[in-house]
Amino acid sequence: IALDFENMRRAWKWAVSRRDFDAVNRALAPLSSFCGTRVYYKQGMALFQYAREELAPKSNEEPHLVWARALIYWTEFDVKREQIERALEIAKRENAAIEIAECYTIFGRMASYEGDYATTVNWLQRSLELVQSTGDQFRITRVMLGLGSAYVQLGQHESHLQLTRQALALARQTGDQEGVAEGLTELAEHAFLLGQYEEAEQTCAEVIVLSDEIGHPSLVAWAATTQGLCSLLLGENEQAATLINDGLDISNRLGFPIP
Repeated sequence: IALDFENMRRAWKWAVSRRDFDAVNRALAPLSSFCGTRVYYKQGMALFQYAREELAPKSNEEPHLVWARALIYWTEFDVKREQIERALEIAKRENAAIEIAECYTIFGRMASYEGDYATTVNWLQRSLELVQSTGDQFRITRVMLGLGSAYVQLGQHESHLQLTRQALALARQTGDQEGVAEGLTELAEHAFLLGQYEEAEQTCAEVIVLSDEIGHPSLVAWAATTQGLCSLLLGENEQAATLINDGLDISNRLGFPIP
């Protein structure tokens, strides 16, 4: 994994330093996905920040859509509103529906950080309408999952379940295994919150198997720990101890908290 990341890092730095917008554009999604699933969070933040600085428009130069994409990507842990507003301005100029929708999603996430979940829902509904118009099923799945999660915060559990099940069905239909794992994670968390510990336990077991297959260790860690908590609440103490220890061990090896 370390060697794979080093090869990606070098290719990224090479493309960005030469302002090769086509090469950077091809690398955006794979690099973001790799850093996310393999928990290279700090490294991902540094690489995308480097791109934002190096690809910024020179004097008398129109900002490139790829620069806007670099402003949008990898904003889960550090985002500034003016950064996304600039990206949205460029995306609207280019009539780039996917990028506009992603900006709406980020605005929704920012509202959730402030506890304003009604605004989060409004932004994500706008994002979903846009991505549905593009037919991009990968992004439709992700926005549905995010919107469903926001409904939980408003106590609208039926809306959450409906969207999550739709997203899960779409992910399965398109072979999006990561989307399936994320959808199952949403269902497991929802069952746990409602005290449906047997259902949550079974769903977590599915998440562990699938996430291990696709190489998503942070989800394995979360699911193992959550399944362990379910086992504990169901009186299965020995299994609970094993699962919780496994989850914490993975999390510690990753050097990052369980999501």
